[in-house]
Amino acid sequence: MGRGYEVDGYTAELDDDLQVVYRNPRGKKLQQAPGRLADTEGVRRLYRLRRALTGHRRHARLQAEAWATAGTRVPMALADSDPVWCEALDDAGVEPAADPPAPDADEAALIARTYAHPDDHTMTLLLRAPFARHWDALVASQEDWALTDTFATGIRVPGDTELTFPERLMAAHPGREQEALEAAYAFGWSLWGSPLLHKSILEGDLAHRAATAPGFLPDFLDELADMCLKAGGQRKEHATGYFTRARNAEREHHTKPDERWLDARYAARATRTSSGSTP
Repeated sequence: MGRGYEVDGYTAELDDDLQVVYRNPRGKKLQQAPGRLADTEGVRRLYRLRRALTGHRRHARLQAEAWATAGTRVPMALADSDPVWCEALDDAGVEPAADPPAPDADEAALIARTYAHPDDHTMTLLLRAPFARHWDALVASQEDWALTDTFATGIRVPGDTELTFPERLMAAHPGREQEALEAAYAFGWSLWGSPLLHKSILEGDLAHRAATAPGFLPDFLDELADMCLKAGGQRKEHATGYFTRARNAEREHHTKPDERWLDARYAARATRTSSGSTP
């Protein structure tokens, strides 16, 4: 399969700047999706690919900058596996180690997974060891990407680093990790990013979650509250509502929160509210 998608001579393709470009049968660039292509699976597929690639670039840049600050040794295999990582490490001033860090079997170590897309794209993602196999299973069953390689990085996650969502959801429900991940994916969380904060759409998804997986609902609501705080602006106003609904859902469904995480959130919310600043 190529990088483009075509119907009756009209094409959509992903350019080098990761923008979806539309052209008519004469090859002229169009300002918007032509009717023959609008809301087609081919175009939706291109936007999913775009989301994955832009999310990967953003994560690699931020992670490389964090490693530069911490002086973390990064294996050459990571730069060799993926040009995005190679560029991010170079821009951040991180020199990959020819003699890689010793493999670390600890659960806090990062595992590298390389995935290939039919449209001639590959990416190497870093996952925490306990959750890597769950992501592999989900990607194999739900996405166009296929696992092609895996290797240990020897990079340990700093002990004070908080789990991100949906890994936090998986950790909170031992024995139900795959079910939790699939619920998060259906909501909009994936390897490539988070759901969009469109309140009307989120409400429908939350109602579905309440009916089908109520035990996960408080975690979803708490994460949405955090996302709203970080987004700032008008969305910040919705954070309190989601946070309050999470506590109500815990009581209704008899679930128990992670007290340490909850205390940290109360403190963070108090700080953000009193300062009036956005993260």
